[in-house]
Amino acid sequence: MNPALDFCLRTDPRVPEIDSVARWWPRHRQAYARWRAPIERSIAGGFDADRVAWAFASGYQGALRALAPDLPDDVMAAMCVTEETGNRPRDIRTRIDASGDAIVVTGAKRWTTLGPESTLLLVAGTSAAGAPGERASIRIVRVPAAAPGVRIELMPETRFVPEVPHARVHLDAVTLPASALMPG
Repeated sequence: MNPALDFCLRTDPRVPEIDSVARWWPRHRQAYARWRAPIERSIAGGFDADRVAWAFASGYQGALRALAPDLPDDVMAAMCVTEETGNRPRDIRTRIDASGDAIVVTGAKRWTTLGPESTLLLVAGTSAAGAPGERASIRIVRVPAAAPGVRIELMPETRFVPEVPHARVHLDAVTLPASALMPG
């Protein structure tokens, strides 16, 4: 049996009320500290939730760590893909341009879960083609939410998980080291 599932079956399921991201995040990190695998962390985080919103948020953080296993445990991250035109590769207009040893990110994201509370944004953007005849590709760049040029605009609550905040993210020539570009 999965150790996290076994833990959940043997532990008192009553948890105190968690009424905000500020109260959820420390509990989430405490639940996560016991486990290493993203699936175990997601199970434990969901088990330690008093409502769907925090189970969803814990699963979301687990999914991001499955995507980027080296994300620090103390960082609340948010994935930024969807734009005004959609979320398919052909809809992505955000640009990631190389400039010497740096990259410059410019664009806007329409829907970012946990965006207003996150300290790190994983931003999808179009990277220019490298060789003649090569197509541009979608890449992901790590953007500190407090970086100059980042503006986060809180969105209204959603009917599904209203406790989990969402945001529009605006990136105005955000300059980052080339190491911020994720591999692949």
